[in-house]
Amino acid sequence: MKNTPSFDDISKANLQQKLSGFSQEFAMNHLDGIDRNSSMELALDLQKKGEMYLLNGDVSGTQFFEMVTELQPDNSELFFAQGLALFEFGVSNHSPKDLRLAIKKFQVAAKQAAPTMSLYHAWGNTLYCLAVETGNRSHYSTARNKYKKALSLTENQSNDVVSDLHWDYANSWTKIAEESGEAIDLNIALQSYDKAVTLQEDMPPEFWQNYGCCALKLGKQTNDLRLFIKAIDCYKNSISLSISSYEGWFELAKALVELYNYTQDEDHFAQANECFSTAAKFQANHAEIWTAWATLLKDSGYILRDTKKLFSAIDKCQRASLCDPTSSTVIYIWAEALCHLGVFTDSLEYINDAENKIASIKSTTITPEHHYAEGHTLLAQAEYFSDLDLYYQAIEKFQMSLSINRSQHKLWYALGYTYMQCHALEDDSKLLELSIKFFGKALNLHVSSRYHYYFALAHYKLGDLLREPQHIETSVLHFEHAFSLQNNAIYLHPEWTFNYACALDLLGDYTDIDAHYVKSLEILNHVLMVDPDFSGIHYQIALVYAHFADLISDKDLFFRALHHYRIAHNKDQENDQVILDWGLTIINLALLTAIPGEMQTLFQEAECKLIKAAKLGNEQAYYYLGCLYAILHNEEKALQFLMKSYEVSALPPLQDVLQDDWLDNLKTSEEFREFVYRIEHSTQQSNENN
Repeated sequence: MKNTPSFDDISKANLQQKLSGFSQEFAMNHLDGIDRNSSMELALDLQKKGEMYLLNGDVSGTQFFEMVTELQPDNSELFFAQGLALFEFGVSNHSPKDLRLAIKKFQVAAKQAAPTMSLYHAWGNTLYCLAVETGNRSHYSTARNKYKKALSLTENQSNDVVSDLHWDYANSWTKIAEESGEAIDLNIALQSYDKAVTLQEDMPPEFWQNYGCCALKLGKQTNDLRLFIKAIDCYKNSISLSISSYEGWFELAKALVELYNYTQDEDHFAQANECFSTAAKFQANHAEIWTAWATLLKDSGYILRDTKKLFSAIDKCQRASLCDPTSSTVIYIWAEALCHLGVFTDSLEYINDAENKIASIKSTTITPEHHYAEGHTLLAQAEYFSDLDLYYQAIEKFQMSLSINRSQHKLWYALGYTYMQCHALEDDSKLLELSIKFFGKALNLHVSSRYHYYFALAHYKLGDLLREPQHIETSVLHFEHAFSLQNNAIYLHPEWTFNYACALDLLGDYTDIDAHYVKSLEILNHVLMVDPDFSGIHYQIALVYAHFADLISDKDLFFRALHHYRIAHNKDQENDQVILDWGLTIINLALLTAIPGEMQTLFQEAECKLIKAAKLGNEQAYYYLGCLYAILHNEEKALQFLMKSYEVSALPPLQDVLQDDWLDNLKTSEEFREFVYRIEHSTQQSNENN
């Protein structure tokens, strides 16, 4: 070729300068002419030139590496250096091809010389980045293995270098855990993060974010609140190093939200709310910040029935929608907040607005989130209209959502809650059994004080309905779990504490253990102090005193019960159940009284109460009037009211009637035996007809 320089004329002293004047192909064809004793110098110059090309973003630098390979085919250090250069180029240019080429260089280097920590660390980093670029998650496992090999070669290495290796090793385990779902993988990752920070305290913000993310994931998987606290501390460390970075504030806010979801502690809510506010100041156009913030406000507003929080949630949804008008997630959160507002304010307009927002979503694919949102609008309508059919339509939507994704705890909770609401309209034990089933599913997926409470409440209601003490025992256990997670429930949710006390009272009836009554009274008096106007509080206190007094035959406790019955009656004079139970307590007190005149006065007062309850429509009063007249030896009236009780289907099961001590004076009479025979005969005929 004309004017083509001869390779032999090239002076090795100024090789790098002159090499630019001829083609790489020409140089490759004349490498054999180089004196082998001088090949190392030439190889180093070629290596530097290749690295310079790659550093400037020119992939043709790899051809210089091929020349180096021809000159020094057994030099592991040069192969390692080439791998590092290709790794940096591949990461900068998002080039899987060059990352794979870097891996090949590391493989050759590993075969030619004794293994080093640096080589295997770089090899692992390259595989990790290749997994990120290609989406092939198997590379994370291979990277993990290289990091593990590197960790076995850390002797005489500085602490900061080994710390970085542990950090990368932990990151690979975190990625592996995303695929495996195994808590043990996250635990190994967490141990490596722990080790990294013990070796080097001044870690960068990125490390603390990685560390916090791992701790948070493991905490959610194991329901270990200590890990939530660890994650929060990690994010705080990240913020302290980069206080103006919105990412740190956003991650801290999300960690606090997770902790709040477990504890329902308003202090955690306030901290999360403040962190979202700070993150939004630093990055006002970030739709995810506004969306996550809206979710927190919506959930807290629902739990506390706080309309201010719900309005604030809607405001955040509007901000999120401005940042990302195409987000259906924002619309679903917005619609749910509107549904809660509609129920709490008794306004159908908000519920209709929610329905319109969901209908505005244009998508060819119906997602589980869409079914869930539709279910919520139907649930809100059902609560507004007290419509059983709408409740069942809501259940159908929730089930459709579950058929697509069964891993969402909020779907199982929604089903459990809806079935419980159905039971309020339709007194069927099967509805409570389904409610328990679905609350249990929600609890298996996510531990929450609210889930424990509703699971306990459903068991309490079923135990009361079926008269099965095992349900009451389970109820008490889960009430206590709820309070162990949320210490301030007495102030935020006095109804939780009230129902817990009711369950203890019922458990005392079954077990005859006075400690249950003592604890129930203690709790009810606490509720009374927190909220003196709490609905039904005096009536329930009266009942517990009456049950406790009956167990230990204590007249003083009976008088305390009567005191609270009077207060309850003054607050609601038309409540027939209060009047009925008041009368029954008086009968029990009379049976303890040894003074005939006082006993007669009490029986007369009890008779008045029972008659008044019957006039107000309480059909149970007929049976107890029959019992009272049996005690008073008035057999005619006793049988008259027992028969009336039977005719209105208010008579207890026949076995209970036959065991009732209050009817002892009647049981030996022929009339009573005929009454029993008549009931047995009627029951038998009814069973045959069915």
